Amino acid sequence: MHCRPFIFVFCALILWITTGCSDSRTNVERGNAAKELYFGLGTEPATIDPHLATGLTELNVMIALLEGLATIDAATGAIRPGVAESWDISEDGLQYTFHFDPLARWSNGDPVTAQDFLFAFERILSPALGAPYAYMLYPMRGAKAFNQGELKAFAQVGARAPNPATLIIELEAATPYFLSLLTHNTWWPVHPPTILKYGGMTDRISQWTKASNFVGNGPFALKHWRLNSSIFVERNPYYRAPEEVGLNGIHFLPIEMNAEERAFRAGYLHITSSVPIHRIDWYREHMPQ
Repeated sequence: MHCRPFIFVFCALILWITTGCSDSRTNVERGNAAKELYFGLGTEPATIDPHLATGLTELNVMIALLEGLATIDAATGAIRPGVAESWDISEDGLQYTFHFDPLARWSNGDPVTAQDFLFAFERILSPALGAPYAYMLYPMRGAKAFNQGELKAFAQVGARAPNPATLIIELEAATPYFLSLLTHNTWWPVHPPTILKYGGMTDRISQWTKASNFVGNGPFALKHWRLNSSIFVERNPYYRAPEEVGLNGIHFLPIEMNAEERAFRAGYLHITSSVPIHRIDWYREHMPQ
């Protein structure tokens, strides 16, 4: 009987602490303070396997997790070094020699090697994988023939690695836009030991893309993936150029389009993937920038 007043006061105190001290900031405000971006995806990604993905939704996530030989400057749109810190082009434009950045690492600390790229090229071009965008590699000598089963040995394709830090690619014909092709996810590497740990090279259904298993070489590492809820990536401590990464993390949120637009206006998102047609005029008037 004598304890009841104390219990009442204690419960009231706990209620005051949990409500009065709760964080009332929006996601945008919290994200700004923590240097974390809240990104509206629109839909749930079908996959984050770079050799099977086909949509922009998937690319928005994968570009944080993986990096190819070359990349695109976000400010200028120019091609700049990625895993390859430099390259040489033969006079006839048929051979590209890529020299790897010695700091390029996978998110588990393994070095990124030329052999990793050869594994990735063979994987996406293998007919058994059925990669929908395998044709993106067709400028490479023998790639189309191998993908269509006319060549049986990948060694006959125009890609070789004289050493772990050098990759040579030979083309069927001079392709002036070849470097820009390398920024597409079909040319990105995958981590061979992880692929093989969870199945074969050409297994379409695999556990390697789960958050607890994924190994990438991009500026961020996959922390968790909760289906139909959120994907969170955090800064990759092994990324080759940490000074270029201004964020500590990114929250990718799959939200239905109309709900996403409302969330964006309410400060729940920094970036929205789409705007309903009937809201375009409102944004032009109130948020032109």
